[in-house]
Amino acid sequence: MRKAAKRDINEKAIIGHLRAIGCYVQPINQEGTFDLLVGYRRKWHIIEVKNPDKLAKKKRIDGKLVERTDLQQREDMLTKDEKVFYDAVTVAGLPYHIVFSAEEAQAVVCG
Repeated sequence: MRKAAKRDINEKAIIGHLRAIGCYVQPINQEGTFDLLVGYRRKWHIIEVKNPDKLAKKKRIDGKLVERTDLQQREDMLTKDEKVFYDAVTVAGLPYHIVFSAEEAQAVVCG
């Protein structure tokens, strides 16, 4: 039996905000893929929601604490299975967005 994906605490607010601005939002309940499939203005967006409270601005690499870029920080938050999916999608040239807030999600779909 398949295990349902664990939801981030900020996901409901993001879904509500996107729907309020006219987006079609389909939560994806399959672990190891992504959280939301969002349709807006004839485009689809793959969105992964992450809790900003778990963001690590630095990472220990070879025993040294190293500053990470914003994208690296976000990628580091993906689970192993999510990272495999992320790599496959981005290699195919498809956008995969990792967001922390409703404002970021809106910028992705409206930008």
